[in-house]
Amino acid sequence: MPWPIAYRCSSCDQQYEVSIAITRCYVFPDRYELPLFDNAVGWCVDCDGLVEVEQIATMGVIEHRLQEAIVTGADARTLDVRTRNLDWRKSRQSPPRCLRCHSTNVRIIDEVTGSEHPGCDGKFEDAAAPCIHYVTGYVQYLTTEGLSFDVDCLKRVALFVSQFTQIPISRVASHSLLETDLGITGPRAIQLMVAFGQEFRVDMSEFRYLDHFHGSGGRQNGISPPDSNQISLQRMARAVRWGEWD
Repeated sequence: MPWPIAYRCSSCDQQYEVSIAITRCYVFPDRYELPLFDNAVGWCVDCDGLVEVEQIATMGVIEHRLQEAIVTGADARTLDVRTRNLDWRKSRQSPPRCLRCHSTNVRIIDEVTGSEHPGCDGKFEDAAAPCIHYVTGYVQYLTTEGLSFDVDCLKRVALFVSQFTQIPISRVASHSLLETDLGITGPRAIQLMVAFGQEFRVDMSEFRYLDHFHGSGGRQNGISPPDSNQISLQRMARAVRWGEWD
C-alpha cells in the first residue's frame, strides 16, 4: 500500500498499517467511475485490525458541496462529479464498509492515537512505518454499495455461465477455462459469448471466436489454442469491467 500510516499498541506491541492514499472509485451500472471522496481509519471486527473504512457523508454535506461548485462556477467535470456523488448518496443502502474485507462490522475511529486497542488494555501510538513504499497506478474499484467490484463481477459472470450452460455453480471457478475445464465449445460456446455480451453490455466487436474454441474451427492439426488464448471467467469479468473485449 502506498504511503501507509502506522500505529502500534502500547501494551501488546501489535502494529497496524493503513493507507488512505490509495485511489478508490465507485463503478456505476453505466460504468461511470466516481472517486471515493471520504474514507477514514477504523476498527474492523472481521479483519481484527485497524483498516481503511468508507466514511459516508450526510446528504447535507454532499448537497453543500454541489451547491458550492455551482456558485463558484466550477467546470463541467466538477459539476458532473458532484451531481453523481449526490445521486450515489441518495441510492446508497448499506452502512460504511471495511475497504479490505468489505464487512460492515466496522467502527470509525476519529482520532486513532490514544484510542483503546479493542480486546487489549493498551492504546494506539504512532509508529514508524517501513521506509520503502512504491506508489503505483493501482486503483481499487468498488460497487456503489462498497463491495469489491472485481469480486462482484466474477460472481455475476460465474452465475451467468452456470445458468446458461446448466453447469453446477460449484464447478465454475474464477480460474476455470471455458473449454478445457468446463467443456464449453463449438456452437454452444458461440451462443454463450453472444449472450454474455448482451447480458453485460460488453462490446464484442474485437472478439474472434475462432481463436478460442476447438469446435468453432479454431483447432488446426489437432493442436489446441494456447492457454493464453483460452477464456477464463477472470477474463470475462475484466471485459465486464471495461465494457469491451480486449
